[in-house]
Amino acid sequence: AASITIGPAAFLLYGNNAEWTQKFQKVVRHAGEESWELPLFPEYSEDLKSNVAHIRNHVGHRDGNSHIAAAFLNYFVDNKYPWLHLDICAYTLYTKWKGAHCPPDAAVGLPTLAMVEFARGLAKK
Repeated sequence: AASITIGPAAFLLYGNNAEWTQKFQKVVRHAGEESWELPLFPEYSEDLKSNVAHIRNHVGHRDGNSHIAAAFLNYFVDNKYPWLHLDICAYTLYTKWKGAHCPPDAAVGLPTLAMVEFARGLAKK
């Protein structure tokens, strides 16, 4: 979905907690990376409906499934815990984009630095 929505310049971000998404985006920018938050509309849960199972996690159309993955996560976690879903596929495959922490001959590794720094911030609480 990210490659269709915004291309490989940033990864898509979904979450159920505005404080977490804002803090994570701040850490992402500080790491020299880019993200774009998308809303988690209630209508996305409609794509989870199945005729053969309780729910499904893939809809099989070209539009991508990052919103389905986020709705799937939200179905199980709901609002009991804050969560983030990152659609990083197109972002990490774009080899021209290298963060300052990525040597030129290494894997892209994005957004690993941002995730580690965000987790460190949570651990300090």
